[in-house]
Amino acid sequence: MRRLDIVNRAVRNLKQARIRTILTSLAISIGAFTICLSFALGNGARDYVTKIVRERGVSDVITVFPYSDSYNSPASYPPPSKIDENGHELEPTSTSHNADNSSSDVKFLTKEDGEKLKEIDGVENVEPTYSLQGRSFTGVDGAQYATRSYIAEDRSMPLVYGVNQDHVFQAGEIAVPENYIEPLGVKSNEELINKKITVTFESWLDKSEKAVNYSREFTIVGVVNKTGGWLGTGIVIISKADEKDICENALCQVASYSVKVKNGVDFNEVKNKIQSGNQYFAQSMQDHHQELFEAVNVGETGLVLFGLLIILASIFGIINTQYISVLERKRQIGMMKALGVRSKDVSKLFRYEACAIGFFGAMFGSVLAFILTLFSPQISNAIAPTRDGLSLFVFDFPKTLLLILSLMVVGILAGYFPARKASKLNPIDALRDI
Repeated sequence: MRRLDIVNRAVRNLKQARIRTILTSLAISIGAFTICLSFALGNGARDYVTKIVRERGVSDVITVFPYSDSYNSPASYPPPSKIDENGHELEPTSTSHNADNSSSDVKFLTKEDGEKLKEIDGVENVEPTYSLQGRSFTGVDGAQYATRSYIAEDRSMPLVYGVNQDHVFQAGEIAVPENYIEPLGVKSNEELINKKITVTFESWLDKSEKAVNYSREFTIVGVVNKTGGWLGTGIVIISKADEKDICENALCQVASYSVKVKNGVDFNEVKNKIQSGNQYFAQSMQDHHQELFEAVNVGETGLVLFGLLIILASIFGIINTQYISVLERKRQIGMMKALGVRSKDVSKLFRYEACAIGFFGAMFGSVLAFILTLFSPQISNAIAPTRDGLSLFVFDFPKTLLLILSLMVVGILAGYFPARKASKLNPIDALRDI
């Protein structure tokens, strides 16, 4: 019996039992849809991560911080408290912060640290990033409220309202925490935007070493999550122009150094040298890129495993369907053998049917996933409307083709035992059995 004839007969048999074929294929299609969608989601997430990392910095720069066990510890800070002219809280609490009481877990670097970093082999250049020492800000009632440090740095901030993460802050623009709503006399994050705020910075420029305060007015353009971790209750100033102006009039401390690695030098080797001795904590865009990729890969793997579990369950459905088909077609099998059809051709017939079920299920699930990815721009815009060019799903054609072929092979393997049973049927017994 020719192979093409076997294929044609297998297709006709599936058409005759179309309801059963559709239901069995549907189980496979759910698994195929889940796997294809996980591939597309993983590709979209990786592309997005790569795009963000490229926007945030260059690959040959290492950011160096003072070593601290609590650097990445999350924290939720209380609303700012009122202070008197000496910086003491009028209503002190166990969780509040004085304007003149810096947090014990906040560390800074020195110029000597910068010189040490320059001496490391492979370092081309070292640039400081300053933390501006804040003291207070003026509330709507005219009272002074304690605040903490102000970071003048172009860095990704946990903004929850206002400008998006890609916004480049201009001179005079700042972002404030959510818990500044009450002191500034508003009721929501929306009302904070475009509101003016006067910030006072601490200065020691007076020759008598008496503290001299320096004040500036800013316009609020963004709101920071009040659970800001190392940001505390500070107002984030991202404008480099403001950093220069304020550092000329107020106390600035080095929060970190940006270390540029020479071309041709092993990046990780320089990073390890910086971190040796637990004096500094070094981080780069490559680290962020790798960490985010690992998180995406874990999520993608979880979805793929879920899809494989669905396919595993559907394999038993194929086996069950084919066994029922063998029992229902015993007389047909007997007639085929009596007419001279070889046992291996009978076996091929049932394996091809199982293969076709796997193919139809894989194709349906893959096409459904592809159709969903066509709406990726609309879905992405609904999830993250401020991210232009974000594509949540990027369909992976090579992996999808491999998945379809794999499910066809799975179908063949699932149909092996029913096909073997059909090929072993005795034609006389099969024709005698009703």
